[in-house]
Amino acid sequence: SSPDLKSMSFYLSQLAVYGDSKYRLDEENLTAEVIRKGKYIDCIIIPEAVVFNELTYRVTSIGKGAFYGCESLIAITIPNSVTSIGNNAFYNCSSLANVIIGNGVTSIGDYAFCQCFSLTSITIPNSVTSIGDWAFYSCTSLTRVDITYLSAWCKIIFDATSANPLYNGAKLYINNTEGEGAGHYMPFINITCPNMEEDGTTHSIRFPDSGLENGNGNG
Repeated sequence: SSPDLKSMSFYLSQLAVYGDSKYRLDEENLTAEVIRKGKYIDCIIIPEAVVFNELTYRVTSIGKGAFYGCESLIAITIPNSVTSIGNNAFYNCSSLANVIIGNGVTSIGDYAFCQCFSLTSITIPNSVTSIGDWAFYSCTSLTRVDITYLSAWCKIIFDATSANPLYNGAKLYINNTEGEGAGHYMPFINITCPNMEEDGTTHSIRFPDSGLENGNGNG
């Protein structure tokens, strides 16, 4: 059920505080943006909607720097209602190890998960179309990036090479199939996407031919 903001501590200038977060309310569009964490807790589930004065506001974005420096945060669940994760949203959440991104997210901002040192894997929803510069920079434990369809991966626009979560050596998994580097000589196919170009050089990732849906993982 949606949180009832009638019990919040204050309401001022379209800002609402409830539980563990502060929201900016858009009264015209009945949407809400998470703009700041509240108390430091280890796990946060962002609601799909919040209620104030009998009006329901759909939570559609995680604001710029909303959880910046929340070093105690270890898990975050972002609902399907959210479409954007703002710049620096989880910057230096050094203990953050479990991230669930809802299937409505289309954009991940600059430095969004920068310095999330405990993050070992991330699943990118098929809905994502853009990832900002250095979004996963210094995620030194990140070894696995999952997405369901190759076609979804290929449509992502990276603001720079450093925006790609594979930048620091993580491996890409398409529908749980691991991409491999050179040196394998059995039935692998080379996959090249426009977003895998760097300084005029096109790179490719190889997958077992039998491991991708329809032979190429397209959805």
